[in-house]
Amino acid sequence: LFNEEEDTLVRQSIIGQLQLCGKRVELEGREGHLTMVSEPLVFGTCVHYLAEKDLEAGEPRLDLLTNMNEWVEEILTTQYDWSLAQVPNVRDFFDELAGAYRLWRTQVRPSLKGTPLGVECEMRMYLGEGNRNRIHLQGTADVLYPSRLVDFKTSKRPWSQAKADVSIQ
Repeated sequence: LFNEEEDTLVRQSIIGQLQLCGKRVELEGREGHLTMVSEPLVFGTCVHYLAEKDLEAGEPRLDLLTNMNEWVEEILTTQYDWSLAQVPNVRDFFDELAGAYRLWRTQVRPSLKGTPLGVECEMRMYLGEGNRNRIHLQGTADVLYPSRLVDFKTSKRPWSQAKADVSIQ
């Protein structure tokens, strides 16, 4: 079991960031350090939100396409300290979100068979003893089924199988 006061918890996303820039990880959370935010990062969060709400409802959430300004603004302000005013072209951003949701509904959703045990599930795995304490890995499964985890990718280009095979995610 994980002991918050004694054990070390490493998120899988931090491992990926360490591979790119260890200094950025070192500064994370320190006063004065601004977390990098980009439109692709925000876009991915919004697409995941649409998929999550769809899966929770068990049916298409087309209503979310008509009030995007409300929930996108909430995501921007609560998760990224951004606002819609910082998105260069909001209309194009919303059009791309609607297109991504349509693709998800027609190409991904039909492949998700069965009833999920959970959506956006935080998970931990014990890795072993470290120099000072036990080490646990934490990540978020987009969808959890009895026999598999599903992780949605929202990059502009599909990942190659080789990239997927070596990714920590």
